[in-house]
Amino acid sequence: MLDLLEGNVKLGSLLLGYPIKLIPLLDQAIIQVQNKLISNNDSKDLMTFKQNVRARISNLPLCPELTRSKIPKNEDNFRLISISGSYIKYKNFIYLFD
Repeated sequence: MLDLLEGNVKLGSLLLGYPIKLIPLLDQAIIQVQNKLISNNDSKDLMTFKQNVRARISNLPLCPELTRSKIPKNEDNFRLISISGSYIKYKNFIYLFD
């Protein structure tokens, strides 16, 4: 994310301000890039198209508005935030640890 903010301030700011609208567009862009790469590659028979892909945003700026050390609250709904810690997934339950 910091690289994006340095390279394209406008796009980075839009992503921070409107993640609910822009992240699905990034997911669609990943699918389009896959299609283009596979169709333009001589080894396309060896390549696999992945339909279920998601954009993963990392390296958010370290500022209080975006960083949490505990489980997010209701006011964080629909916002892009960074949570520090580890998690362990056991079946359908996710446990968060600081």
